[in-house]
Amino acid sequence: FPVTIADLKVCTWIRKKQEGKILLTSPCIPFFLSLSNSPMEKFTRTPTEYTPLVEFDPQSGQMLISGKSVPFNPSEFYIPIFDWLRFYMEHQASETTVTIALSYCNSSTINWLKDILKLLKKMDKPGNNFSLVWQHDKNDEDSLELGQELSSSLLS
Repeated sequence: FPVTIADLKVCTWIRKKQEGKILLTSPCIPFFLSLSNSPMEKFTRTPTEYTPLVEFDPQSGQMLISGKSVPFNPSEFYIPIFDWLRFYMEHQASETTVTIALSYCNSSTINWLKDILKLLKKMDKPGNNFSLVWQHDKNDEDSLELGQELSSSLLS
């Protein structure tokens, strides 16, 4: 079935069975989503010169995005994160803490962060605690302002 992603490129998802699990995959993005009843696995992205460290642990509810975020193709980097979080919402821990510690990010990253935070806002419901931690250098007023802007989107 076709899926339209943020950069307006249409991808065809391929459904296949592997070791008793149904996997959805697309040649457009490097991501596999398991639809089995097995526990969710951690989601990790190693940092590069252009992309941040991403560590999401579904059992503890601890999530971290840290470093520099200026990816060449923001959709390719952030869609798997977004998709993992959508699946996590169906199996979320009773307490979720998202820590964002970006030393630098571009406008594309900011747009993706806004979309991610809109999604995460849905996690804050009775029986589930959600916390957002924005870490920044104490002398970096731009980062402080960005954190305030993004957190205000959670309140609106």
